[in-house]
This record gives sequence, structure tokens and C-alpha cells, in this order.
Amino acid sequence: MAAPLETGQGQTSTVDTSKVDCSKMDALGSLSSVLIKQPVRGKEILCEMFCGCEMENLYTIQSVDEDSKQCTPLFTMKEDSNCCLRQCCKAQRPLVLNATYPE
Repeated sequence: MAAPLETGQGQTSTVDTSKVDCSKMDALGSLSSVLIKQPVRGKEILCEMFCGCEMENLYTIQSVDEDSKQCTPLFTMKEDSNCCLRQCCKAQRPLVLNATYPE
């Protein structure tokens, strides 16, 4: 199955979604709230401070229990980009996030 993808330049391309397991993503539809955090990583801070090189972003997505206010990890999303894009394009670079589920 191929899904249309808008590229932003008025063109549409297709993405093959037959190899993607979206079964765990269906759980997001029943949640009333989620928390997206970007954890502070020590090596990222050091690299950005001393080298001026921006690292790939990492986010944790958690479900929030409304009653107890406890967070349960759902998955982690990591940016997939190269150093050239991060340095030259800054915020105008394309955003590709790969999700991994906790075991």
C-alpha cells in the first residue's frame, strides 16, 4: 500500500507503508493527553558548546494518567538527519523521526 506524501513544492510522491508496523500507533487515538519531552543529554551539550555542531534530536513520548499524573513511556523518536543539513539548513531542514518502542 502506498500513501501520498506532500513534498512542499507542489509535488506529490508516494511512500511504501506496507513494511511499517503501525499497530502500536493506534493506541494514541484513545489517549486524552501525551507528553513529549526532549531529554537533556550530556554529550549533546558538550558537543554543541565546544564544537558548535548540533546533534540529532531525541524525543520521548509518554502517556499521562489523568488521575495519578503518572507518565508511561510509549516510544522514543530520534531525528534522522546528517551533519550538513543540521549546520547549513538549521530550522529549515526536513524533519524525519524514527520511532522505537520500549521493550
